[in-house]
Parts: sequence; structure tokens; C-alpha cells
Amino acid sequence: MKTDRSEVNVALNFNDGFIMPGMVSIYSFAKHNSGKGCRINMHILYSDISEKNRKRIEKLVGIFDDLTLNFIYVDDAMFSGFCLPKIRNIPYETYYKILLPRLLEEKTKVMYIDADTLTRCFVLDMYNDLNLEDVYIAGVQNAGVFRRSTQHLADIGLSEKDNYINAGQFIMNLELLRIDKKMEKMFDDAKNSHIHMEFVDQDLLMRALHKKTIYLSRQYNFTWADMQDFPNALEDVKMAHFNGSRKPWNIGTDLTLPFYQEWVDTRSEIEKLLFPTYRIKRIMRYGRFFSRFLVRIKQSISLRTRVKILLKKM
Repeated sequence: MKTDRSEVNVALNFNDGFIMPGMVSIYSFAKHNSGKGCRINMHILYSDISEKNRKRIEKLVGIFDDLTLNFIYVDDAMFSGFCLPKIRNIPYETYYKILLPRLLEEKTKVMYIDADTLTRCFVLDMYNDLNLEDVYIAGVQNAGVFRRSTQHLADIGLSEKDNYINAGQFIMNLELLRIDKKMEKMFDDAKNSHIHMEFVDQDLLMRALHKKTIYLSRQYNFTWADMQDFPNALEDVKMAHFNGSRKPWNIGTDLTLPFYQEWVDTRSEIEKLLFPTYRIKRIMRYGRFFSRFLVRIKQSISLRTRVKILLKKM
């Protein structure tokens, strides 16, 4: 497979309910990888992004001269025959990534990134240097699947010897998947109710592609489980993936969550660029709230106590 080092294709999928995390994923990737001598084509797969939010994303991408933006609408009706797991609320967006060979029919290679990913440094050297000759897909091993049970692997037709990646970030050989009609294979499997696929998109990808799957370094898709298992490796992480329920943007998230502050700082940069007046209003709102809070504390202290406090200061 011949790699065009002058062009990089990056794909994400999200909708209005995930708009800010999606923009953090876009901006963090662009911030660390633009200006390096190649054009970055950003492809956004969606079914429900409002015109207002599309304009916000366009404005964000427009900050970078070497980025192009391509919104690709996906009709969920094409997934109507899929057998979704009943134990979890799995949206159709989960399956958009398996459409990449068809949606990007003029491209030969793409990096897919989940919208809950934070890019922390330059990663295009890995993309450009990766040899995908006779390889369908490259990603980070999902070690959790092997720890859970070998039965799950057996359910989808794999063994412990087969490669199995986390589908939150990968690089896909679109050309080879089209030649071998692997997207059609995944569609057929998704409609087969006799195949139990608990991890939906990952299981679909690995059932069809495991024989030509290679591993990337864990640094390129460092998940929540990795944050717990490898705390000494945090400094070397290139792409942090906030999979699972613990997200930096959720109310009540533990402030000690690795990369929490880095994600919040990145969001603040976006707010300054896109919503400067909104940020000022938010600061003013918090300021008024804090002032009222101090007044209530003051009112709750008795006159006698306040006199004692004043006398101590004299």
C-alpha cells in the first residue's frame, strides 16, 4: 500500500448531544498536528448535528490553514436490520465507523478517533510510517477482553491467539477492505441474531478483520482501564481515551481523573476562540453567585459573633 504523506484523513462520529467533547477531540488533534507540511482532511460522520453547531465546528476548523472539513450525513435507516444487544442502550452511531470504506470511497487510508479522545501531542509520524501492506486495521490491544473470559472470544469466532483491538482509535486500510468486501461481511454479521456481540462495533470489526489486524502502542489509545493499570505511563500518553462512564465533562467527575484538567483547559481554549462573550457571562454569573453566597453567610452570623470577630481584629 502506497502512502500519500501529503494528506491525512481523520474521521470522527458524534451528534448534537456530544458536541463539545467532539470539538475537543477535533481541536486537540489539530492543535498538535497541523502545520507539519501535510493537509488534514477531517471527516465528521453524523445524523443529527444542527446547522448552528456545524457552523461552530467550521469556525473551529477554520482556525487551521491546513485543515479541511467534510460533514457526511448517515441515514440510520440503513441499520434497521441490525441485531443490537438488548442489555445496553447502543445507538446506531456506534456502527458508523464500519461504513468508512464506502463513505470515503476515494480514500485509501483513515485514522478513526472516538469523540471522547484527547490528543496530547504530534501523532502523524505514526500514521505516515505505519505499514498497512496486506493489513486491514491497526489499533491498540483491548486487554480487558482477554482478562474477562475466553468465552466471549469464542462467541464471535475468535481465540486467545487472535488480535483484538479497542475500536476507540484505529487506522484502517480502506482500499483493502473494499477489495475484500469486508464491510459487506460486517453488515451480514450484524444482522445475524445467532452471533452474540456484546461489544458491538469492536466485535464486528474483529470478527471480520482479526486475521489481518496489527497492534499499535498503547500510548495511542490510553483508556480508563489503562489509567488504572499503568499509572506510571501517564506522562508518555499520546492520545487519552475517556471510555466508560467517567468523563471529564460529566458533573461530579473526580477531579483527580488523569488528564481531567488538560481536557478542561482544552475546552476553555475553544470557548475563548468561539464563545468569548459566553465565557464572560459565565464568569459574571459565577461571580454573582459567589457574592450572594458571601452575603448569606454574613446574614447567618449573629450580631454578637460579628462584634467578637471585629474586636479580635482591632
